[in-house]
Amino acid sequence: MHNSPIIHKVPTVLCTVHSENVAKSAEARSDQGFQTSIKNQKSAIAPANYHCTSENSTHGPAPYYQEWRDSCVAPEIIKANVRCVEGDEAVDQLTAEAIGKMGGWAQQYATAKVTRLRKRYKHVEAGGWWVNGLDPLNNWAPMNWGQLKPHCPRERFKRCDDGTYEATGDRIKYEAPAGTATRAIFLAGAVDWATVQSDASIPRLWTEGAKKAGAALTAGYAAIALPGIYSGYRSKDTLGNPIAPCLIPEVAAMAQAGGVHYLVFDQDEKTKTRRNVAIALSRFGQLLQAQGCTVKIVRWSAKQGKGLDDLIAKHGADAFHTAVDQALTLDEFELWQALENRLKTAPSVVMKASDLTTLQPESVPDSGVIAIASAKGTGKTKLIGGLIEDQNKALLAGHRICLMRNLSERCGVSYRGDLDKQEGRFIAGDAYTFRVGTCVDSLLAINPAVFRGCDLVLDEIVQVLRHLLTSSTCNKQGKRPVLLMRFRELLQAARRVIIADADLDDKAIAYIQQLRGDSGRPFLIRNDYKAPGYPVRFIEASDASAITGEILRDLQAGDRIYIATDSRRGSKRLARLIEELKHQIPNLLINSETSGGSIEQAFMESPDQYLTEQPQQAVIASPSAGTGISVEGGHFDKVYGLFYGGSITDADMAQALGRVRANVPRVVWCAKHGSGFSRAGRETRSLKLLDLLRQKSDANTLLIRSSLSELTSATSHDSSDRTHQPQTFSGMAAASGIGYDWAEDPHVHYWAKIEAERNRSMWNLRTALKVRLMHEGHQLDVVQMGTDGAAKLLLKAAREKLKTEHAIAVEAAENLRPAEAKALEQLDGLDESQRLALKKWQLADFYCLPVDAVDADLVLWDNDGRRRGQLLNLEGFMHPDTATGADVRSLENQTQWQKGYTPWDLSNAALKSELRHQLNLDAYLQTGQQWSSESLAEFKTQALQWAAPIKAALNFSVREDMPAAQILNQLLEQMGVECIGKQQRKDGERIRTYQIDPLTQQLNVEILERRKARRKRLREGVTPPSSICIESGGCDRQKAPEIEVSAAAGSAAVDVADFSEPDEQQAELPLNIRPDYYNSSAWGWSA
Repeated sequence: MHNSPIIHKVPTVLCTVHSENVAKSAEARSDQGFQTSIKNQKSAIAPANYHCTSENSTHGPAPYYQEWRDSCVAPEIIKANVRCVEGDEAVDQLTAEAIGKMGGWAQQYATAKVTRLRKRYKHVEAGGWWVNGLDPLNNWAPMNWGQLKPHCPRERFKRCDDGTYEATGDRIKYEAPAGTATRAIFLAGAVDWATVQSDASIPRLWTEGAKKAGAALTAGYAAIALPGIYSGYRSKDTLGNPIAPCLIPEVAAMAQAGGVHYLVFDQDEKTKTRRNVAIALSRFGQLLQAQGCTVKIVRWSAKQGKGLDDLIAKHGADAFHTAVDQALTLDEFELWQALENRLKTAPSVVMKASDLTTLQPESVPDSGVIAIASAKGTGKTKLIGGLIEDQNKALLAGHRICLMRNLSERCGVSYRGDLDKQEGRFIAGDAYTFRVGTCVDSLLAINPAVFRGCDLVLDEIVQVLRHLLTSSTCNKQGKRPVLLMRFRELLQAARRVIIADADLDDKAIAYIQQLRGDSGRPFLIRNDYKAPGYPVRFIEASDASAITGEILRDLQAGDRIYIATDSRRGSKRLARLIEELKHQIPNLLINSETSGGSIEQAFMESPDQYLTEQPQQAVIASPSAGTGISVEGGHFDKVYGLFYGGSITDADMAQALGRVRANVPRVVWCAKHGSGFSRAGRETRSLKLLDLLRQKSDANTLLIRSSLSELTSATSHDSSDRTHQPQTFSGMAAASGIGYDWAEDPHVHYWAKIEAERNRSMWNLRTALKVRLMHEGHQLDVVQMGTDGAAKLLLKAAREKLKTEHAIAVEAAENLRPAEAKALEQLDGLDESQRLALKKWQLADFYCLPVDAVDADLVLWDNDGRRRGQLLNLEGFMHPDTATGADVRSLENQTQWQKGYTPWDLSNAALKSELRHQLNLDAYLQTGQQWSSESLAEFKTQALQWAAPIKAALNFSVREDMPAAQILNQLLEQMGVECIGKQQRKDGERIRTYQIDPLTQQLNVEILERRKARRKRLREGVTPPSSICIESGGCDRQKAPEIEVSAAAGSAAVDVADFSEPDEQQAELPLNIRPDYYNSSAWGWSA
C-alpha cells in the first residue's frame, strides 16, 4: 500500500472523523432541504428528467451524485458537502450577502439594484449543486461561502472598446456568491482539519475545484479546493486597485512555517493555458515559500487525464501517488518551465523522427534563416550535409577546432587550417574552393565578398554565439568588436543561414535575424522526437570523493568508462589516480593541455575509429571534448560525469554526458552551486545585468576621465575628502556622458540574456542539471551519499603531487628570451615543454626576476596565477595610476580596430581601486595596526552603505550579520594581504584581534617596488625590447594587425574551464565570502 503523507500521518482520517462540526454541517444541510425535490417545475430551461434528490431518496440518486462519484469521491464526502439547490433558494444562495451589503430598503423591497442582481442569476432557478465545506476562520464551523454549479450555465460576455458587450461563446461553469471575496473550500467528512492545521508535519495539497479536492481526500491527502488557478492569492484590492500579492486568509491560516504544500493544478494540453497555470503556480508557490513553507509541484502527462480526478479515474490512485512522489520543488519547476518555454517560435515543419534525413532537402527553402531544433543524436549533421551538398559556396563556422574539423569532413567541405590562400580565396589542391569550415575566432580570414550568396552553417549555435561573445580567445588583442562586425557581414552576405542546436531557443534565432536584418519568419524545423532516455544515478554529495571511489572500483572490476568533467585540474587528478591503480589500465586524458597532441587529435576527429584501433578502458574528457565529438559504437559500459561548477553550464554538462550515444548507465555528481558567474555580476535577470554593466561602465569611465584630466587632487584618495562621494554606481556615473548605444546594440542585449542564463545555472547548478536531464527524458535515481574518506585522501595526495611535480617541471623548463616567449604566445596547441617554458617566462616577467631565478617555491607561491591576480589588485590600489592605465589600454585594444567596443570586456580596474579607497583600506596596511570586530563599527557601517557596488565590482557580499573583522579580512585577502589573529583579554573578556602578516606584506611590497621601478625606467625612456609587455607599466603595445582578408588569423578553442576554475577546497566556501579571482585577463593587463 502506498504510504501517502496523510495515510501515514493520520491513518484514521478517511470516513472516520465525525467531529461536532461535521455533524452540525450534515444537520444544517438536512434542515435546508438536502433531500428536497425541485419545487419550481415551471422553469423553461430545466430538463424534465432533472430531479434534485439525494442518493438516498426514493426518487433515486441526485444528478450530482454520479458526477462526483465519477470523479472518484467517496460517498461520505459527497453527503457531507454537496446538496441540490433550485428556484429562489439557488438565487438567494448567490445574492443574499450582496443584497445585505446594499443597505437602505434592499432588505425589505425589490429595489432596482436587487432586481438587476437577481435577474443576473435567474438561470440558477433551474437547479444545480452547491458545495461549501468548513470555515478555518470560524473554528471550522460550516462555511457560508461556496460554489454553485448550475445545470444551465449562463453565457460569458466581454466588454468591447465601444462600451458594449458581446458573447465569447463560453459559459460560466461555476458561480460564487456575488460581492464576496473568493475563498478556499475545506471539504468535511474526511479529515480533522483542526488537527491538520495544528500539525505542520502533515502535508497540505491545494488543487483546482471541489471535486478534485474530494478525489484527493478520498485517496488519502489533506486536499483543499481553490475555485481557480489564481484564487490562492490576491493582487488587487476590493476596488480593483493593484496591491502587493498576498495569500488569501484561508491559505495563510494553513501556511505554517516548515509545512509541505503540494500544488496540483490541471495538466492542460493548450499552450496558452499551460503558461497561465505555470504563472499561477509560480506566484502562489513563491508566496507560500515566503512563509517558510516547502512547495512541491505535482505533474503528470496530459494524456493521462486533465485533472487529478481524471488521472485517478483512468489509471487508479496509484498513478496519482506516483505523481505526488515525483513532485518537483518550486525551484525545479521554474527551471523546467524555462526549458519548456525556451522555443516558442512558430515551427514551419514539425517532426517526430529519430532520423532527420527523412526530411527531403527540396522541401527546405533555399534562402533565409533555416533553424533546426532536434535532440542529440537525431542526424542534424547529416541533414545539414544534405542541404549543402550541391551548393558551390558553403561556409561552416563553429567554436572548437576539433568540432569544425569533424563537421567539415562529415559535410564534405575543407577545413580552413588545411588550405592555402591566395588573394583572399582558399585553394584546395590545384583549384579554388568556396566550401570551407572555420572557427569563429578566425572570421577575419574570411572575405564576405568572396562568400556572398553562400550557405552559412552554424551548428551548435547556442554555444557558438556564447563563445563569440564571451570567450577570451575571441578578444585576443581586443578583436571581439571587429569579429562581431565580420560576423554580421557574413550573415548579411549569406543567401541562406542554417542554424542547428538541440538547445535552440528564441533569443538565438532573434539575434541572428536582427544581425542579418531579416524581418521575415524563420523556417523552423522542430523535431519533437526524444530518444529513449538512459538511466542516471544522480549522486548528491558535498564533494566528488564518493563518485571518484566508484570510478576506481569500476575500473578495477574491468568496466570500460567514459568520464566527462568540467575541470582541467580535476581531470589530471583522476588520471593520476587511474595510473596508480595496481593493474595497468589503458586510458586517455583530453583537456586543454593535451588536446593539441596527435593521439588526442586522432581521437577527437574520429573517436570510433580510434577506439576500435586503440581500445581504452578509461577516457577522461574536459570541455575540450565536450561538444563536437560523437562516440557511436559500443566502446563503453558506463558514462560518469564529475562537474565542479567552475565554468560550464548545465546545458554543456548534459551535452558532455551525451557524447557517448549508446544507452548505457550514467553516474553523475555535480557541485550544488557553480562559481563561473558572469564577470559583470551575478544578476539572473538580463535587464538588471545590463543596467549593472552600464552603471559600472559609466562610473569607471568617469573615474578614468577624471584621472586623465587631472581633476582629482593629490589627496584624492584621502578618506576625509570622500565622505560626500555618491554611494551608488548611478551617482558616480551621472556626469560620465558615455557615447555607447545601450538601447539599440543587439550584441550587448544578447550578451546580457546569455550571461543572465549562465548566472541562473550557477546559482542552482546541481538542480538545473538534474531538471535538464529529467526534461530530456532520462530516468533519474537520486541518491544521497556522504564522503568517501579513502578516496578523499587519494584525491588530496594526487593534488599535492601534481602541484609539486608541476612546480619542479616549471623550474626545469627552458629559459626563453622575450622574443621567443612572445612568439609562443601567438601559437596554438603548444606541447608540454613549450607550455612549461612559457609559464616560466611569464612568472619571471610578472615578478621582475631573471628567468633562471624562477624556482619551484615561486611556482607554488604563485598558486597557479591566483597570487598574481591578488597582487594586481594590490598594485591598482596602492598605485591608482596603474589601474587607470590598465583601463585605458583595455579600451585602446578594442578601439584600435575602429569598430566600436564591447563594454563587458573592458577592465574596471579604476572602479575597483576607487571602491577600496572609499573603504579606507590603506589605513589597515600599516605594520602593527590591530583591529577586532568591536573596533570596526564605523568601518562596517561604511561597508554596508557601499554594499551594492562592492558586491558588483569586488564580487563580495557585505551582510549585516557578518562580523566586521570578517568583512575587512576578506577585502584585504583579495589583494593578497594576509591577516594573522590572536586571542587577547580586554576588561576581563576574550577578544580576537587581527593584523596584517608583516612577512607576506613585505614580500608583496618588494614585488610592487620592482614593478614600479620598471615603470619608471620606461617613463625615462629606457625601453625594453618591444616583445616584453609590462603588466602595469607604460610599455609600447605591439601594433594590432590590419584587418586583411588574407590575414592568417587562427585560434584554438580554449578550455573555458581553465579560467576561474575552483579548487576543491575553495569550492565549498560560502559564495558570499569567496574572494575574487581576478587574473591578469580579468584586469585587462597582459601577464
